[in-house]
This record gives sequence, structure tokens and C-alpha cells, in this order.
Amino acid sequence: MIDGKIGFSRVAPDSYFSTEKKILEPQFMFMPYTVSYSSRIIKRSTVDYGAGIGLISKNNFNKFHLSWKRDQVSYEVESYFRGFNSDTHDGFYGLLRRQYHRITFDYSTKIIKKASFVSSWLNIGLGAATNNNSYNKTDVHLSYTVNVAPNTVLKEIYLQPFSERRVNTFFQIGLENDFNLHKKYFLTLNILFVQGFGELSRVDYVNSYTKNNEIELYRRGLTSKGSGFYLGISRRFQVFPKKIKSS
Repeated sequence: MIDGKIGFSRVAPDSYFSTEKKILEPQFMFMPYTVSYSSRIIKRSTVDYGAGIGLISKNNFNKFHLSWKRDQVSYEVESYFRGFNSDTHDGFYGLLRRQYHRITFDYSTKIIKKASFVSSWLNIGLGAATNNNSYNKTDVHLSYTVNVAPNTVLKEIYLQPFSERRVNTFFQIGLENDFNLHKKYFLTLNILFVQGFGELSRVDYVNSYTKNNEIELYRRGLTSKGSGFYLGISRRFQVFPKKIKSS
């Protein structure tokens, strides 16, 4: 199976300085000398893969499935700043993705019975996701030498994952659409939504300054539950009985 994902992230509650509640609006983060925003919906989707085993009932109306998938969480940040006594602005854009793995047990029941071309299944499932981050500066960091105030120089802006191992659970719901070719099963198109419970991943958005020859770091946390919308393509291979039924 191959999935494309549109994911969600948010500014951590301890770093949240805005009362804006609209889900489509970026969240504002207060940082000295910069105007910074974090996207809640990461529109630049990711593509990942997985595999699984399952069982289909004899009447071909019920399916049970256990699967493993490699997945990703994404963070997107924009910052704008201006040098001291300067009339021009500069900016920073960071898109950080972190891999994790999830195991899902799901059940599907056919809601559109056998048709010549397509059959649809309602899918619901539960699972667990595990994430193992390393605490290191990432390749999205940029180095600057910008005097943003008297005796204050902006040196670096970067995103930095927490060093931790996290596990959370999630709920899955969606549709599976089996397509037939010449009255034989060909492939499946999945449209799913996954809602995570509990924080799965966290990164820091960091501004580094040199102020009076001393280094000062300002951090804001960004978190993700691993939730998102998935559009995927998969193919079943029937082991027993060997003849593949049309859906």
C-alpha cells in the first residue's frame, strides 16, 4: 500500500500566544525581533508505504486487516524579521518531517454490494504509533548575521526535534473502494482519516541571538498527534483460496 497524507500540527499550549481558533489560520508565535507563524494544516503532503495481512469472509462482505505503515509528521514555520535601522525585511521558511511507524487493526464492511466496476467498504480501525526522535539541528536551519537591535545579532533560526520515544493510540475511519477490471479485482483506493490521541511528536522552533557577546536562545514548541487525511492505493493478493474474487 502507498499513502499520501495531509497532516496536522499545532503550537504547543505553553508556547501559544494567540486567541485565533480558526483551523485554517496559521498560529502566531511571539518571538523577540521576529514575526513567526506555524501552519496547522500541512498542505505539502507526504507519501509513505506499508504492508499487511487480512481475512475476508466467505460471503465477501466483511474484512479484518492487520497492517504496518511507515508514516510521517510534518511541521511548517514562517518567520519575518528586519535589521536595525533597515527598511527591508528578510524571512525564514522551514518544513520539517519526522518518520514514525504505526500498527493498525481494522474492520471493513461492504456498503455498496457487488457492482460491475466498483465496490465500497466502510472501514474503522484502532492502532498504536511509535516515534523515536533524535535531538539534533536539522538541515532546515539557516545562519544569519543580522543586527536586529543595538548590541543584538540574530545568528540562527532552525527546527530541532526533541530526543524522546513516544507512543500514542489512534482511531481510523474512512472508505475503501475496490475497482474491478474485466470483472476481476484490480486495486483499491482508500480515503481515510486518522485521529491520534496524545502527543506523538514535538519539535522546537529556535531563534539564536548574540546579545552583548552572550548567546541567548528563544524556543517555541510545535506538536503533532499524527492525525491527518490519507489518500492511498493498495492491492490485495489472495493466498487462500487462490482464485481472486471480484468485489
